[in-house]
Amino acid sequence: MRILIINRYFYPDITSVPQLLTELSEDLVAKGVNISVVCSRNSYNGEKKHKKFEEYKGIKIHRVNNIYGKNRSSFYRLAEMLTFFINVLFKGLFIKNIDIIMVFSSPPMIALVGVLLGKIKKAKIIYVVEDLHPELEIRLKMLRGNSVFSKVLRKINNTIFNGADKVISLGDKMKETILNNYNIDKNKINIIPNWSDGNKLFPVKKEDNPFVKKFSLKDKFIVQYSGNMGLGHEFKTILEGIKKFKNEKNIIFQFIGGGVKKKQIVDFIKKYSLKNVMILPYQRYNDLNFSLNMADISLISIKEGIGGLLLPSKFYGIIAVGKPFILVGDKENEIFNFINEFKLGKFVKEGDSDGFIENIMLYYSNKELVKEEGKSLRKIFVERYDRKKSIEKYYNTFKSLIEK
Repeated sequence: MRILIINRYFYPDITSVPQLLTELSEDLVAKGVNISVVCSRNSYNGEKKHKKFEEYKGIKIHRVNNIYGKNRSSFYRLAEMLTFFINVLFKGLFIKNIDIIMVFSSPPMIALVGVLLGKIKKAKIIYVVEDLHPELEIRLKMLRGNSVFSKVLRKINNTIFNGADKVISLGDKMKETILNNYNIDKNKINIIPNWSDGNKLFPVKKEDNPFVKKFSLKDKFIVQYSGNMGLGHEFKTILEGIKKFKNEKNIIFQFIGGGVKKKQIVDFIKKYSLKNVMILPYQRYNDLNFSLNMADISLISIKEGIGGLLLPSKFYGIIAVGKPFILVGDKENEIFNFINEFKLGKFVKEGDSDGFIENIMLYYSNKELVKEEGKSLRKIFVERYDRKKSIEKYYNTFKSLIEK
């Protein structure tokens, strides 16, 4: 079985999708699958360029050049995508003997390149929907739903959905959203959740965590947001709640990661002189277990109205290390369904900063609740969302396409 994976970023970048793809590729190679990857030479943060070709753990990584600059205007973003599309298509034409091409929904419409390559090379196409575009941009009011551009993007997306042999959705709510927006055979959609590696992410006691010592957090109650601080996430509710804890020295709030809304968070902290808030950059993957385990409870934020359009991968890391969590924002998503099904975690509606405060205090005042929820979450993670579970589903999907 020979699979070509197309995505903008891959190893050694450590953000969520590149990390998941690297783990998927490693495990497929171990099963005897021939894996080639085409990605960008640019690193995720644009700070350096990677080698044009590299073989990593049996994975053949082909990297292409594309425009990338610190100027993140619409013009430069479009130029970045177009140059990436063209060079990926060109590179893909010269990779021989492909059975399956696996493409993703980000950057928007990159999957069209995979569909074109699939037609040329007579390969099967798997389309993995991590985020649903352009619906996401329309809900975020970055695009008008009735604009010519939105209509063109939807037609392209319809071509991608119908050109794919299999579509992977991260959950039931996302599948429902796809079916509501596109004319696609529901039997073509497989639900395979993202995952974390339970051998690398697992509960660590505070007294055994070097990060707790490093940041002088012994005897502190830590509320942590770790990951992307992007347009699809809602922070106003969280920040207004944090402001009420300004004089509470035993509760520390952490924001770890980056994204376009990080400045909003930093500016808010400065404006209100919040001394019990820590801002940290993305942590190295090798340190992620210690980083996530600093938390007593974790935060997940999804802006209201876009729950069926994305699913934050941070959720799997949080339950892998056994941390109770508060979901802020949208209830039309898989995480809210998880809360309802297992009666674990808490939900706070966007704008309800009082509810946010109430749930923080519930956990803060009940250490036994934190401990018991954490154990239950880890157990469910091992049973449902560990790395080997989802990757086996991918492998079986690939096999079924080849055997048709």
